[in-house]
Order: sequence, then C-alpha cells, then structure tokens
Amino acid sequence: MPYVGFGLHILIAIMCAVHAVRSGRNLYWLIILFSFPLLGSLVYFLVEMWPEMRASRTSRQARHAVRGFLDPGTELREAQEAVEISPTANNHARLAEVLRASGDAKAASEHYHISTQGLHGQDPHLLYGLASAEFEDNQPGAARESLERIRDINGKFPTQEGHLLYARTLAILGDTGAAQREFADVVTYFNSPEAKCRYAQWLIAHGDRVRATALFEDVVKGAKLWSARAKGLHRDWLRQVEDGLRS
Repeated sequence: MPYVGFGLHILIAIMCAVHAVRSGRNLYWLIILFSFPLLGSLVYFLVEMWPEMRASRTSRQARHAVRGFLDPGTELREAQEAVEISPTANNHARLAEVLRASGDAKAASEHYHISTQGLHGQDPHLLYGLASAEFEDNQPGAARESLERIRDINGKFPTQEGHLLYARTLAILGDTGAAQREFADVVTYFNSPEAKCRYAQWLIAHGDRVRATALFEDVVKGAKLWSARAKGLHRDWLRQVEDGLRS
C-alpha cells in the first residue's frame, strides 16, 4: 500500500509538471515537483493552477510570496519593469516600497517623492512611506517636513507608528521639548513595547531614570498577559527592557 500512495504522488507530480511545461512556467517547478512530490504538487496547485481557476487578490499574493522566496529578486524586477512600462504614481510607490524593504532607503525616498507629486501629494500613506524612507536614509529634517505635511492635511497621523516616528525624528533633531511632548502623547494610546521602550531610553538619555523605570516595568507587567506568539514578535524589545531595568 505505501508503494501505491507513493506512485499516486508521483503521478500527480507528473501531471503538474506537464501543466508547467505546456503553460511556460519557470523550470524550477520541475525540480520542486520531483524533489518533493506531495508537498511540491500541493504548492504548485495553490500558486499556479488555482489562480487560473479563480483569479483573486489572495491568490496573487500567495504566488508572489512563494516566488519571492524562491527568487528574492523577482518582486524588485517586476516593480522596476512596471515603472519602465508605465511610470504612474502607483507603480513608483510600489517600487519604493520594495526598495525600502530591501534596505535601499535612498532609492526608495526618490521614488516616494515621485509618487507624492500631483494628485497623490496629499495621500497620508504615501507621505508616511516617504518619511520613513527619509528617516532611514539619515534625512531627519526631510522626514520631519513629510510628517508635518501629513499632520497639516489630516490634523493627525494616519497610524500610531507615524506618530512614534515623528517623536523619534524630533529627538534626533534635538528638539527636546517637542520630542518629549510627542513621546508622552504617543505612549498614552499606542500600547506598544517599542513606543514605551524608545521613550524610556530617551528619558534615560536626558537624566530621568524614574519615569524610564516606570515605563520599563509597565512593559514587563503587560508582557505577562501576552501570548507566546506576541512574546516572540516583541522579543528584541523585551530584551532591551530587561537590559534597561538591569542598568
């Protein structure tokens, strides 16, 4: 019986391989299909065959995720080709996002600048992407201007992360009073270990260990109620909190 099951897996893999060859799919699928007959066939079906039968956004995301894993440069090449073919604001924004994720903040900020011209000049999410790229490219002054554009348009930041980035930007620029106000404000509603840890570290740097310790202890207290997944997600921040309390 085990031989029958194995033979069935091979047969399914052959069917998927025939589909891959006839439809012009990348030949790396053949290696995957015959190296891992059952798992490879399942992945091939979900990524290549299912989207054909039912085109959906989720299916496209799954396909890009797997292709990105198999060929990390795929998403960047596709985004660059899209800009070359049609240099729209959306395509520039997509390329900027991919560049930023790959660590090229300078190039990302250039494409975000292009995407925020004209009709998209007041899009808070694109402006936040621009500010993030500028901050990562060691341009805190430019990041501050981009973030203040968002606030002027919306009256507030579209995300809690945007507000935290603004506080960090002010801190780097040495605007002590404004940085403290923004840090103190963001931790009142952004229940994030990162926000509290960054504020505590800023307080220590400015000689206020009492309030810093209170923030660190608040994170430790809240972490007792977290799931294992949440603790894993925030592992680095918890480590910094523990280091802060020890010091």
